[in-house]
Amino acid sequence: ILDNEGNASTKKLRKAFEEIRKNDEIDLVLMRVNSPGGSGTASDRIWHEVELTKDAGKDVICSISSVAGSGGYYIMAGADRIYSAPGSVTGSIGVFIAFPVLEKALSDNLGIDFDAIKTGPHATRYSSLQELSEPQKENLRRSADDLYELFVKRVATGRAIQQDSVYDLAQGRIYSGTDAKDIGLVDETIYFVDLLDSLEARYDLDRLVFIDYPEVKTDFSEFAKINPLLSLKSMRSQASALKNQIEELDHLLERPQVMSRMENIDLFY
Repeated sequence: ILDNEGNASTKKLRKAFEEIRKNDEIDLVLMRVNSPGGSGTASDRIWHEVELTKDAGKDVICSISSVAGSGGYYIMAGADRIYSAPGSVTGSIGVFIAFPVLEKALSDNLGIDFDAIKTGPHATRYSSLQELSEPQKENLRRSADDLYELFVKRVATGRAIQQDSVYDLAQGRIYSGTDAKDIGLVDETIYFVDLLDSLEARYDLDRLVFIDYPEVKTDFSEFAKINPLLSLKSMRSQASALKNQIEELDHLLERPQVMSRMENIDLFY
């Protein structure tokens, strides 16, 4: 989760949520999260977008893919419901600040040293070319503590858990989807395909029509443009047809006349 770059950047997601709020045909937002975390500031901004979208009268639910830890969980904390596969990894409610210091490495390995003329003690604040002073380290500790307190508050409010209880669950601990459900960090453990089926039933729909935000350019997304009303049922039908084609190809490759032509070809899977 980054401030300006990548598929989970605040720049892309804020634009996506703005478009969603303006689209009156969208009733439900399903946010699929697969992230170990990232920028604390970016995570809070995305959390805020979720809140604005809920205030606009749209349901926001989240589904955990393989992992939704730290900032990945932060952005989901206020969702109406959170779903996870049993073996997914989540939690990691905590904050750390990593700061590279190159002074010793550059001096010992390259013989490069730096000095600075400053107008005040904080003029070269957090320069990678100098060791952090104790006051600077203390400032960073306070920043981490403040963000951690905010993180815990977001979880307590969003999940309706006492704040003291969240402190017990937090401290960077990670949980499986099953354990997260037992302690209230997720609402239900369910595999993604089964979740889609349950949403069809819950919203009394013959099919769910998906609009991807933000758009990630893949071969399938290009295909979906040609089929804008591609439903879950037709997706399953396409998958079944593809499976049959692969099986037919396997049988073809097993024929002696084909094998004789391929005996000198290496296949990699």
